[in-house]
Amino acid sequence: MYAVIFGTVFEDLNTNAVKDVNEGGIPDVVIVLDGSITTTTDLDGEYTFYVATGGVHTVVEIDPPGYSSTTPNEVDVDVLPGRSYEVNFGDVAGPYAPPCTCPADGCEENDSPTQPFTITVGDVLNQDFCDDAVDWFVFAAQANHVYTITTSSWGQRADTFLALFNGGGADVLAANDDYKGAGDHSSRIVWTAPSDGIYYLRVTNRAGLKGCNTDYTISIEERKLQRIYLPLVVRNFNMASTPSGAPATGGFTSSAALSPMGVITHTCPDAYEVDDTWEQAKPIQPGVAQDHSFDSDPQYYAADKDFVWFEVSPVHVLTARPITFSAQITGPQVRMELYDSKGDYLNVAGSDRLSWTPTASGRYYLGIQPEDGTIAFGCVNVTGYRLLLEMDVVRYLYLPLVSRNH
Repeated sequence: MYAVIFGTVFEDLNTNAVKDVNEGGIPDVVIVLDGSITTTTDLDGEYTFYVATGGVHTVVEIDPPGYSSTTPNEVDVDVLPGRSYEVNFGDVAGPYAPPCTCPADGCEENDSPTQPFTITVGDVLNQDFCDDAVDWFVFAAQANHVYTITTSSWGQRADTFLALFNGGGADVLAANDDYKGAGDHSSRIVWTAPSDGIYYLRVTNRAGLKGCNTDYTISIEERKLQRIYLPLVVRNFNMASTPSGAPATGGFTSSAALSPMGVITHTCPDAYEVDDTWEQAKPIQPGVAQDHSFDSDPQYYAADKDFVWFEVSPVHVLTARPITFSAQITGPQVRMELYDSKGDYLNVAGSDRLSWTPTASGRYYLGIQPEDGTIAFGCVNVTGYRLLLEMDVVRYLYLPLVSRNH
């Protein structure tokens, strides 16, 4: 005598973990019994197992691409022969974030340049993106002083983008996504103030992610610009004797003793991963399309992003030839951004198309991220886009040189 375990994988539109009358089944979902017996749901999202032995049996649902569960993926069923047991699984398109407790940080409400929080040199502020994905700060700077502004992405779902503005928060003076050598998704700007004044900082979380596990810190360090006009000879110099252990290069030591936790994961990596920072970028050639995707689950991790690099020749600069990137999108809307050879943002951006005329030759980087508010993730067929670089071909015309009576 057999026991029957059956059920439906349904699209949980209202995420209440209950199959409501208007919620249909999801076909072709893999269901596994006791780790070895596998079936897939039919067109109505239904499945059935016949069990010959009593006792505890384990039913596991494998989330289909582009979906996440609103119910437990693993259920233990204590069966008796001759009886039936219904086990349903709820899924929702994109990530599903269960309710969590995430109090606002102590600087709220600083969601706009009209409500900035004042930060001073030496401060290390603990922040989060619990209620929104953007924070504004204001600070006073002195002319010719060098300021190192750092955001450290401590939360697993935090990927900060840092921007510096002039008074009023109107014009971008500098911006950075992932600074060189960071090894994570923290940001840093090193900037010399041109004049005394009030300046604004904006910190945003990539893809507009907010909620739990989005903690970060922001700090400002200051160094007065020093000018040395005479040669200085130092004998028997010991670097360890420098004040506060500062490096001889005059750089700054991070105030954070631990490594930040902001991470991007890859559930279905495309052919160019890992390319989550500009230092991990892969090359792109003109006219050769690349297929990318965003496959980091933003319910648990920071949103995926991709970087490519390309070279601009002096001829392109001299002839003012435009460079165009286009993204043929099968998934969510994207945002494209240009960075220079040091990874600093050039304040040039576009959505599915970006056209730019370079003014200097060298290596540049293009970053592609999901547009703010995007929650989908998955393989190329779910969150994919085809990236194409177009550059005018530089042709050289050689004419024969004829010399008479030579």
